Amino acid sequence: MRFCWSLIFLLAIGLSPARSEELPEPSRPFQQTDYELAYDVFIKSGALKEALAVAVKALKNDPNNLEWRRKAGQAALWQGKSDIALRHFFFLALKGDPDDFQRALTLAQALHDYPKLLVLYRMQMKERPRDDQLFMKFIHAWSEVGKPERAIPVLWQRYRKYGHGGLLRELAELYRSIDQPERERHVLQLFLKRHSPQAWAIQRLASLELLRGNAKGAYRLLQKYTPRLREVSPELAGLHLELAWSQQDYATFSKLVQRYQETLSANQIARLILLDKSYGRLDQAFSMALRLWQQEPNLSSALMLLSIANQDKKGAFLDQAISALDQFPMEELQNHPLYFLSWAKWHQHHGRIAEAQAVLREGLAQLPDNLDLWLTYLWIMIDNGQADLLASWLPTLQTWALHNPKLIEPTVALLTALEKPEQALLFMRMQARDRQNDPLWLMNYADLLEQSGRRQEAQLWRVHSYHLLKNHPFTLKDDEKIALLRLLQIFGGGDNTAAAMLNLLTARQSNLNPQLQDLVLAWALSQPDESLARYWYLKSYWQRHQQPPLVSLNLAVKESDAQTIAAWLDYQGIRLSASEKLNAALNLKRQNQAINLAFDTLGQSPWNQPLAEQFQTLALEQSNNAAFTWRYENLQDAHWHQARLEINQQLTHRLRLKGIAERINLIDVDPTLWRRSKPRPGRYLLQASYRHRYGETKLHGGITQAQGQHPAFSLEHQLPAIFGLRAGLKIATGEVNRESVQLFLAGSAKEVSTNLDYALSQRQHIFARFGHRWFEASNGDDVGKGWLVDGSYRYLWRSRSPQIALRSSVQWRDYSAAKSLPGKLARHVPIGGNKNGRFMIPQDYTQVNIALDVNTDFETGFTPRLHPFFSIAGNWHSVNDFGGSIHAGLTSRLFGPDRLTLFFDRIKGGQGVQNDSLNLGLTYQIFF
Repeated sequence: MRFCWSLIFLLAIGLSPARSEELPEPSRPFQQTDYELAYDVFIKSGALKEALAVAVKALKNDPNNLEWRRKAGQAALWQGKSDIALRHFFFLALKGDPDDFQRALTLAQALHDYPKLLVLYRMQMKERPRDDQLFMKFIHAWSEVGKPERAIPVLWQRYRKYGHGGLLRELAELYRSIDQPERERHVLQLFLKRHSPQAWAIQRLASLELLRGNAKGAYRLLQKYTPRLREVSPELAGLHLELAWSQQDYATFSKLVQRYQETLSANQIARLILLDKSYGRLDQAFSMALRLWQQEPNLSSALMLLSIANQDKKGAFLDQAISALDQFPMEELQNHPLYFLSWAKWHQHHGRIAEAQAVLREGLAQLPDNLDLWLTYLWIMIDNGQADLLASWLPTLQTWALHNPKLIEPTVALLTALEKPEQALLFMRMQARDRQNDPLWLMNYADLLEQSGRRQEAQLWRVHSYHLLKNHPFTLKDDEKIALLRLLQIFGGGDNTAAAMLNLLTARQSNLNPQLQDLVLAWALSQPDESLARYWYLKSYWQRHQQPPLVSLNLAVKESDAQTIAAWLDYQGIRLSASEKLNAALNLKRQNQAINLAFDTLGQSPWNQPLAEQFQTLALEQSNNAAFTWRYENLQDAHWHQARLEINQQLTHRLRLKGIAERINLIDVDPTLWRRSKPRPGRYLLQASYRHRYGETKLHGGITQAQGQHPAFSLEHQLPAIFGLRAGLKIATGEVNRESVQLFLAGSAKEVSTNLDYALSQRQHIFARFGHRWFEASNGDDVGKGWLVDGSYRYLWRSRSPQIALRSSVQWRDYSAAKSLPGKLARHVPIGGNKNGRFMIPQDYTQVNIALDVNTDFETGFTPRLHPFFSIAGNWHSVNDFGGSIHAGLTSRLFGPDRLTLFFDRIKGGQGVQNDSLNLGLTYQIFF
């Protein structure tokens, strides 16, 4: 009867259509066993909804029954009703059951029920009062329920108890969230006072000071605390730079730029450029302008780069700027006058006057109202003595100058050249109010006064100029120093030669004969101030029918007039610059004379970099030369001397021949490496190189000697560079190789390889090579083969002497040896050694190198002075473990067109097969 009643009860409460939490009360009294039976049946049958309803009804009859509370929570959780499950487990958690507490905590975190989390976290903190992570969760819960102010007293209490700086950060964030900046500011000040400075606190406090309008206070704060930081975030660095600039602390701004080099924005770089420019630091300004262009290659940075480069009187910056802008679309620049001005000045710097004028005419056709283009065009014409054109322009130029002060100087120069000093003085007086304390302007004014016959007045202005210059003798610019030298000569001082020349420069033109005028021009051309030569040419040669020798020579070179060039080149009565002499000698195809001129001039002026670059191409690539090399080498207990003679002959500008004779004299070899007779390796080769539109092709043939003689042949082709990338292919047989001592002494190799050479920039260079080699004995028998992969990266950190470069490389070799050796080689195997190809073939290996190179380019390039060079490397080798190497030496010229190089190598461990070697020797090269 009892079982029947239970089934009726189950049907009544389980199959009722009412909601599970609103079932009608059963008609009979609550029976624990009946409810448990119903719950179990529903659970086992998967009726979770009905099971939850049974548990809820049971709880209504017995609300404090923890077991039914747990069953209700579990049924709700299984049914996916996490909120109902949380309500039941939260009740159980409050009763202290640890398992139920963990379930409630997990559910509350998943449902982001922060009110319940507050209660649960507070219960946890009673057991774990020093758990900082738990405490921060509790604080976060207060913020999530919208009552962050309730967390503030708790944070202060904990900070007073434990003193952790992180608590102050949370306090600052809470005050910030409830918009109490003054209290946030107090907390941040307390943090910086009691704890180590951190970037977040400094940056936030500085921002609060700025919001209060206290920019000076924010800047003082950054100045005080940022030097104590190990690392500064880009945001804080940017704020520091902005404040230094806004406070006009430019000295600090420059120092901060050096500190925050890696985080500079384009705007900050532009500001630094303007700052360096205003202080006359043109080198630094150009360097930063070049960096700005590389960082953001756009029209604005291109114009900035050209603007700085145009201020360099020597033209070196302009060369670099135009090279850097090589890939920039020129049509974007051609709407700006700076484009035409830069390219015109570049042509002018390289002596291409006609091209410079053509560029300016093109610019004036597009921008006819641009004054800078007109001024530049006028100065180029004045500099090159275009008398007829200038004379016809004079009335128009005078009219324009009356209304535009920028045209006064070219007008004065033209009137001076035409020997009209009175008219020139009228225009100079228009500048007198603004230029009366400019010593150079006063000197020019005095010269015009003297030419007008007012000598006494001229002397008075020279006295005034002298007093302005002598008070600051150590801060004078070059042209001011020359002016002071002139004045010292006038008033009884200075070098005798310079004083005499300057006296001639300031003398009346009628007092000098033509030969003396030529002598003064030659001296003026040798001076660093170009204005002296310009002034003397306009003053002395304007109306002469016979042009000066320098002009005659330049015209002859341009027109390829060999007779005139030869006459002036052999004429000893005039002083020509080294570059002019070289150009003349090359035009006459006097190769030997050009090389000697370059050597002599570089010996006297080794700092002349353009001339060094010109000679590099001239002598090292185009000239005939012979080189002798001797070296002593100790490789894995094998000792030998090596002598090499190389002769290069340039047949045409495309075709070049090279002859190589090389001989090795083996002194001693360890019997564990080689037994019985000593081989005498050597090779004799003839190589032809031909340059054409598709690159350069090299072909060589000859004989290689080891245990016997065998032919050597090689074909190499290198494609021309495309966007800095060069590719090459090599096919060779009879190659001498250093894979092992045995192969070097008594073997040769066939090779097929390809290489890639990529110039990422002027400073960065990548090289890769992939190939396969077949190793053979002198009779052609196979002894092994191997794959090779090489890669390297080089960064030129400093291009000027001392040159410094960082280099890394990796090599991988995979060899396989022949099963047997030829009979002639087998008898050289040491007793107990392997009489197979492994005797000749080394082990497979992988090697990684990191090196520092100093002046190593001078080892193969020309240097007129003594230069040391060295390279230090560390490496890891898969067979020989870690090792290192040093390569050092000296190189210099001796007598003239020659070069002597002494070198030394020491390798110890981890270096391919050469894991223990010593190498020293010399190379002497002479050009003819």
